[in-house]
Amino acid sequence: MGLPRGILQDMSFIMLAKSRELTASEDFERAHELLKAAEDEVHKDLANLPGNLAFKLGRLVNWEILLVSIIKFLNNWPVLLPTAEPLDLKTSENAELASQCKACLSSLQSGEQMIPRSEVLEHCALALLNLGEWDYLSTLDRRSLFFELPGAFSYACLDIAKHKGSKKISRREAWDLSK
Repeated sequence: MGLPRGILQDMSFIMLAKSRELTASEDFERAHELLKAAEDEVHKDLANLPGNLAFKLGRLVNWEILLVSIIKFLNNWPVLLPTAEPLDLKTSENAELASQCKACLSSLQSGEQMIPRSEVLEHCALALLNLGEWDYLSTLDRRSLFFELPGAFSYACLDIAKHKGSKKISRREAWDLSK
């Protein structure tokens, strides 16, 4: 990114790496706290960063915070057993997560110069698929590799929800893509 060599760059790399390690070990709260601390440091050092580097670094850190939130959400996804309670997808926390995922994906769709890492994009699409945001996923440009499979699954989910088993639904596209 062209960050000037110094304490902010070194600290940012260390905090990002440590947050990834904490996320991998499922310590989501500490990973989130560490990324929030990195975000605070970026905001403190705004005057010392040239151009719009503070904005870019802040945005990258926000995407990493979103990734931790998505991984936590997906990790807490219940194993649905016949006796399990249905999952309430319309909580305010899930609505906020869906909103952040849509904002992240829109940065790619709108052709912005700075886009999230592919891992963040893939997790956003997966979270939206699991949150039942099929209408939104079906509107994304499916020529992008990030949205081809989630888009096909969202179309199949929309068909199933729309017809409620009263019609034979073609899920061939989703099946072909998942091979």
